[in-house]
Amino acid sequence: MRLFSRYRFTSIAAINTVINWQVWPFFVAVLAAALIITNRSGHSDWLAFMVLLLQLTLTVAPVLVFKGLVDKLQSKPAVICWSLVFIGYPLVMLQHGLVGLADLLAISIEIFVFVWLIEAALLFNRWQQSRQKKSFKLSFTLDHGLFAISLVFSLVWAAVFTSIGDPMSTAQFEVVIIVERVFNNLFDFLAYWIQIQLSYTMVFACYYFNRHVLVNRVMAEHGLFHYLWITALFILISYPILSQLVLWLPINNGERTLIASENHNPFDLINGGFALVVMLVSLPVIVALEWAKKGQQMAELEKQNIHTELMLLQQQINPHFLFNTLNNLYALCLTKSAQAPDMVQQLASLLRFVVYKGGQQQVSLSEEVQYLRDYLDLQQVRVSNRCQFDVTLPGSDTDLKLAPLLFVIVLENAFKHGIEPANQDTWLKVKLSRQGNTLMLYCANPVAKNYQPSQPGIGLNNLKRRLALIYPDKHHLKISHEQDVYHVHLSLECQ
Repeated sequence: MRLFSRYRFTSIAAINTVINWQVWPFFVAVLAAALIITNRSGHSDWLAFMVLLLQLTLTVAPVLVFKGLVDKLQSKPAVICWSLVFIGYPLVMLQHGLVGLADLLAISIEIFVFVWLIEAALLFNRWQQSRQKKSFKLSFTLDHGLFAISLVFSLVWAAVFTSIGDPMSTAQFEVVIIVERVFNNLFDFLAYWIQIQLSYTMVFACYYFNRHVLVNRVMAEHGLFHYLWITALFILISYPILSQLVLWLPINNGERTLIASENHNPFDLINGGFALVVMLVSLPVIVALEWAKKGQQMAELEKQNIHTELMLLQQQINPHFLFNTLNNLYALCLTKSAQAPDMVQQLASLLRFVVYKGGQQQVSLSEEVQYLRDYLDLQQVRVSNRCQFDVTLPGSDTDLKLAPLLFVIVLENAFKHGIEPANQDTWLKVKLSRQGNTLMLYCANPVAKNYQPSQPGIGLNNLKRRLALIYPDKHHLKISHEQDVYHVHLSLECQ
């Protein structure tokens, strides 16, 4: 196994040495451009294809050299070299070429377009990885979804326009995509896509402003009336400006245009009506999503508050129990009882449960029962000479789960307010039984007629709050004081 692991790590290191993850992706651009150029020329000669591959590889050689050496360059020289390789070099080659190289290299827009796309993907991947190291999580929101939809639609319409040839001068055309024509006219496809996407971005800007400014700021803080008049003002100001920006795109040089009115008039009321429709259609969706978002945030906040409150309540148990037990141990030490060492050991066992199990959400019934046994044994050492115990606990059931340290609060209350203050012989009755998934605890102890606690206890209030948080509608707690006897009935519906 060790040999296999060593071989595995050695192989990975060898692969990372052979493959430069910044260089090899650009061979995707070489292959894609070669296939497009070969398909456009109609040749099927493998030798010509291999020669074309070599020519395209030489074309992108400056890119490959730069990506192979970029890690060794300092930041400022790296930026300068990047600008020369990815901006200056492609523009020079596409516009003028270099003397003696025009025939040697396969100079085409396809190869540089693919190079730019791959470099953009590499830069995005690097940025995303750097953000992930800072615990950044990319969440998919409505904004991302709508913008992604606009990208898909713009790509589809760009493919349709490329398949038609001159769509803006065609009165009616069939929505069809001819893949071969799209690949053979890649530059036209990219030009259509960029311009259509810019048009969709104008529409997206109206939605974005409506959601994040008009709804979240104006409506949320100032009400519906101010939202309506500010929205009207925004539409009247923005629609001619946005329409004019779209009209400046080269695609709108024909009779038809990409704006809603399909003419060259940015002030046409149809354009304003289209902007109004965008705002009206997006409004209920935005409001519904914002309400759902706030509801989710409130639910998450409430959940965190409940968890925090439970932890605080749990922390209230430990000191109360510890102080009571230490008082018992102190009394034994005063009498130099031989039972003191055993009591210390039992106390350690109980504290171990409180520390390691008390903070958990659930423990098994057998663990909780064992804890109650140890607790009662510990208390019995001190009060056995004047208290008669009648304890019934279930066997070692392990299939039932419950919240820890609930039942012991009832027992602590019985000792603190019933047994310890008694001036005469007393008794304690404890019965824990199970019926299916329901646990039933009954605890009874006598209370002196005129007994008044020196300070109100937090135990039973703590118990009531924990039951309300952990077992809402799944518990029943009844506390009664009849004929100087304190009765506690508690039932839990567990898992």
